[in-house]
Amino acid sequence: MTRMTLMLTLAVALASAGLVSEASADPVCDCDDSNPCRTDSCLPGTSICAPVPDGTVCGGACDMCLTGTCVAFGDADGDAVCDYEDNCSDAANSGQEDLDGDGEGDVCDVGDAWLVVAKAKVKQASTGRANGSIGVDGRFLATGGFDVTGGVTVRVLDGADTDESYSFTSCVTTTNGKARCRSEDHKQDIQFKPGLASGLLFFKLRRKNLSNGQPPVAPLFVAITAGTPVTGIDFAGSIDVPNCKGSARGNKVSCKL
Repeated sequence: MTRMTLMLTLAVALASAGLVSEASADPVCDCDDSNPCRTDSCLPGTSICAPVPDGTVCGGACDMCLTGTCVAFGDADGDAVCDYEDNCSDAANSGQEDLDGDGEGDVCDVGDAWLVVAKAKVKQASTGRANGSIGVDGRFLATGGFDVTGGVTVRVLDGADTDESYSFTSCVTTTNGKARCRSEDHKQDIQFKPGLASGLLFFKLRRKNLSNGQPPVAPLFVAITAGTPVTGIDFAGSIDVPNCKGSARGNKVSCKL
């Protein structure tokens, strides 16, 4: 039953029971006010001001009418896209770019495009020592290009507490399309090599001297971003059992497709 039908039914019932006078059964409509979410007329047979359609803009550009009330939704990230339709309301993205079409903007999405983890190994650091390591080989398809001049950020997580991120700021690209990013001490290294298919890139990540003190557990998740994690495209993928197995000592996980 709609609200209008309910009100009419209630009015008729009250009148029939003698609880309202004939004058009150035909109420005076006084809706000439400044509320942008209400019309200047009442719902038939009532003194209730009729609301404008939900979604009508009221007040600011990001305010809309809901059931006769102006609700302020705002634009938290200031990108001129209202929060109620912004695919990433925490970070400015006026273009609303969404590479994988999952409804989450690229600047918020941890996985904008696929990445295949072909081989991975995570070794736990010994107590009191920074001798942990991570190695990952894989591939991804960067149809829109992959520019390392702004640096590369890599993140590796496991099914437990491992969460290792590293930002490479020094990268070199060769004329044949290969690229390499390394830390100053050369203990953190990632290489990219183009494949035969257009946009296909193979990568090899090697990280040493880590202090990851928790035993690694499958699955392993890998994300690579050209540029900053906020503005860049994140290529992400994972590998899980039965393609992963732990060592007898429990301090290492090795995975291979």
